[in-house]
Amino acid sequence: MKLIGTMLVNLLFGIFSACIVFVSSLSANLAMTSFVRSLIAFVIGWLIAYVFRVVWSYVTVDLETATETNTITSDTQEENEQQVKEIENELSLDKEMYNPEQVSDYVKDLLNSKS
Repeated sequence: MKLIGTMLVNLLFGIFSACIVFVSSLSANLAMTSFVRSLIAFVIGWLIAYVFRVVWSYVTVDLETATETNTITSDTQEENEQQVKEIENELSLDKEMYNPEQVSDYVKDLLNSKS
């Protein structure tokens, strides 16, 4: 699995998060404490970017392989059309079995009996 983007994305996201933490922490803490917290934020930001890239790669690889393996030839297209017709016939038979008014009355009876 090839990751989307480069390690530069992780680095930039880590630097961005470290800068935000350093600037916001500097007003309330010593410089050394702010620096340590920004290093922690850099590591966490780098990991978040890495996990995001892994998930993004996993999602897009599945889409790419699905489109590559889902090429329809004329034989399989005819088979698919036949299957669709069979499913439509089954659905139309199911619709004929149930009268909407009877189903509605049955549901109303169930609701009334529970209360």
